[in-house]
Amino acid sequence: MTTRTKKSKRVPVVAFTSDFGSRDSYVAEVKAQLLDFDPVLLVVDITHQVDSYLPAAGAFHLLRAYRHFPPGTTFLAAVDPGVGGARDALAVSVGHYRFVGPGNGVLRWAVDDAAQRLNATADVRTIAVSAGASPTFHARDVFAPAILDWFRNPKAFAKRTEGQLGGMPFPEPLLHEKAVRGIVIHEDHFGNLVTNIPSNISVTAGIVDDRSVRLERVPTYAAISDGVFGLVAASHGFWEIALRESSASARLQVKLGQGITLAVDASR
Repeated sequence: MTTRTKKSKRVPVVAFTSDFGSRDSYVAEVKAQLLDFDPVLLVVDITHQVDSYLPAAGAFHLLRAYRHFPPGTTFLAAVDPGVGGARDALAVSVGHYRFVGPGNGVLRWAVDDAAQRLNATADVRTIAVSAGASPTFHARDVFAPAILDWFRNPKAFAKRTEGQLGGMPFPEPLLHEKAVRGIVIHEDHFGNLVTNIPSNISVTAGIVDDRSVRLERVPTYAAISDGVFGLVAASHGFWEIALRESSASARLQVKLGQGITLAVDASR
């Protein structure tokens, strides 16, 4: 048995998020462009089921997922209702991560979070759109080739530009002495309603604004009593509203942006 003496070369990783779904060939066409660089390039799907035309929805998935990837990962985000329009095509480096996508806010929450968490400055640059690129498919014809250029030449975007991330910053909750006010920012596959209130803020209970619904803090989904809306500190780091083995979203009929008020635990 031989002993490996040389450190294995890390395979480049691209993590891909979009609102393309799985019905059409769009995701495969983007991956085909990426694999032109190297057939062993590792392309990981974060999700392709982002709510259509909602960059902020894609921003949440990217914010949740990016920190779990190894240093050196490049993130491609294509939730781009303004494709072919005036928004910039961006290449952003922050700390040991890279982000490529439209300047419509889909990159912003993850980039801002990485800059704060890694104590780094985001370097935002604009990608030139080639004359032959389809004005309706920048993920394939602009973003994927830009990633390949970056792999081949780390200084591919050496000239600093004024490209902007676009969109709005993450909606921070309002913390008062006895309560914290937030909003629903995501509905997951199970119908759980994710708020923008970090779970490191200790709370005891809560209400859904404009609804006669109280929320009961519980440690796990299994601890939610039948018919009770549980308040769970979920794995993504935010408080969420859940029903046991049922959809809180379907029962409450709330939309993104719905107000939530949680009582702060005065003993903490």
